[in-house]
Amino acid sequence: MKQMLAILAAGLLAAAAASGAAQEPPPAPPAKDDPLRRQCAELLRSKMRQFRVPAAVLTVVRDFDVDWTESHGTLGVRYTKGCRPDTVFQAGTLSMLATATCVLALVHQGKLALDADVSSLLKQWRFPDSELAATEKATLRRLLRHEGGVNVPVYQGYGGEVDVPLLDILNGTGAASSGAVKLVAVPGREFRFSSGGFSVIEQALTDVCGAPFADVMRATVFQPLGMRDCHYGRLPDGIESLAAIGHTRTPGAPKSQSHSYAEFAAAGLRCSAVDLARLVAGLMQAWAGRSDRLMSPALAREMTQGGLHPAIGLGVDMAGSDDTFHFWAAGVASGFYGYVAGFPARGDGVAVMTNSEDGGQLIESLLPGLAKARGWPATPKAVRTRQ
Repeated sequence: MKQMLAILAAGLLAAAAASGAAQEPPPAPPAKDDPLRRQCAELLRSKMRQFRVPAAVLTVVRDFDVDWTESHGTLGVRYTKGCRPDTVFQAGTLSMLATATCVLALVHQGKLALDADVSSLLKQWRFPDSELAATEKATLRRLLRHEGGVNVPVYQGYGGEVDVPLLDILNGTGAASSGAVKLVAVPGREFRFSSGGFSVIEQALTDVCGAPFADVMRATVFQPLGMRDCHYGRLPDGIESLAAIGHTRTPGAPKSQSHSYAEFAAAGLRCSAVDLARLVAGLMQAWAGRSDRLMSPALAREMTQGGLHPAIGLGVDMAGSDDTFHFWAAGVASGFYGYVAGFPARGDGVAVMTNSEDGGQLIESLLPGLAKARGWPATPKAVRTRQ
């Protein structure tokens, strides 16, 4: 957890759309004649008690579409307000998956090229001069695979809600919580996990599209997929009161906290488990050739091809082969833990959001029983293996 702790805060989607999403009634409770769903709900509640997780939302994808959602617990240990299917959590490093999806969608639209030097896309900021870029360049493909040679492995975030301009984050100035983003290795030579590289991508998307990053994400990914509960930055009043509160891992009872991240692309996303499941479904539809509203099947499959680290693709991890092949991603943030996985050949998947740093243990313990109950060909992977 400490290895990847950090990364969230951010700028809004659209107040009207957001408030409308918050008022949307939650799905009906599970039908009495759905024993599989009841079994999964009971398993989730059991794991929440075991790992002392205040709130968790589980959304299952079946046949390339969202099937059902179970939400349990309260927004925080000192709260009585219950968790709902549309409860917003900090997505942490799952933001990288959303950002990668946006990049590939823009490639599909002909607005970007994966193998172009990212410096050719940047207008407001440049990498500091370095001999490391003399022969090899930091491309979007390399940055998405953490092969761009960029520093800043994780962002530590901020106490409370803050607004930090992206240029300050890239330059390491003002209220930025990290040093300047720069090259520290020859691009394409080694795998080096880099949140800083995703901030470079954020600036590139802003410059190419001529719009704030949140607006680019909304138009390119969220609206096409019907992801209505996605936000960057300070939450609107109507949404803030429904958002989950993060809880740190401490001896005894979980401790609530207020923490945020201003680094949007690296992981400033706040969203619901249902919306993450919609993202998983959309990616699987593209991968299987069922829909090209996001990207072509070729690009979706390119997303799930490894590079220097064979199990890490473009913003996503992979595991298994043939029938057991699946992609997955974990969302680590201070006080939160989330997870998604998808079996693209069969259209089955899952999204889980929790408001506790112990949510990772809950998810890893939940997956075997969930896979068995749903008849998946394998238990999805949940922990990255070092190369």
